[in-house]
Amino acid sequence: MYVQQIGNDKANPEKIQLLLQGFPESSFSLHKVSDGLSAHFDRLILFDFPNFGFSDKPTKGYNYSLMHQADNPLGGW
Repeated sequence: MYVQQIGNDKANPEKIQLLLQGFPESSFSLHKVSDGLSAHFDRLILFDFPNFGFSDKPTKGYNYSLMHQADNPLGGW
């Protein structure tokens, strides 16, 4: 999986925003809103699901169905 973090890594949890892209996008799709969100949050965490954006693209034993993506905690293949 691929995770990009912007801002203070010691930010108060109430000032952290986790951004999950929608299918079939990647975290790059959020680059235009990150500056605006940074004005309201001290830390942004952008996450790419497996096979999207800059994340790994496993081929062996990995099912790319939406159900598998939903059931698979943080891409733990």
